[in-house]
Amino acid sequence: MLFFHYGFNARSRSISAHLKVTALQLHSPLMQTLRMPCEYDYEAQGAVEQLSVQWRSPKSQLLCHFIKHKNYRNCTQGYSARYTPGNITLIIQKVKEEDFGKHVCSVSKRHAFLDYVIELVQVTGG
Repeated sequence: MLFFHYGFNARSRSISAHLKVTALQLHSPLMQTLRMPCEYDYEAQGAVEQLSVQWRSPKSQLLCHFIKHKNYRNCTQGYSARYTPGNITLIIQKVKEEDFGKHVCSVSKRHAFLDYVIELVQVTGG
């Protein structure tokens, strides 16, 4: 499995005490397997039981939904998610045209929310 990470730009901004928005940019060619990390600090002090994560496409289509306390994981065909405490990574099996743009990883636990925006930019030959 390849992890294309040709370019990397990250910035983070707190909107309030309960909402944080972070942005990242990844670069990939078409038809490659790609991993999009979504890192959060909710589990830095130990495991969190009630945790929910949604990955959305640039057109706001739900790609993956993960609910830890219900042991629930559902992903659209061609996508999968890998969870480890502090990170839920979206795996795109083969990057397609519609995958380019801004993806949103929304992480919530009780009254805290994190939106992580990852922009996927196409790398072309030449």
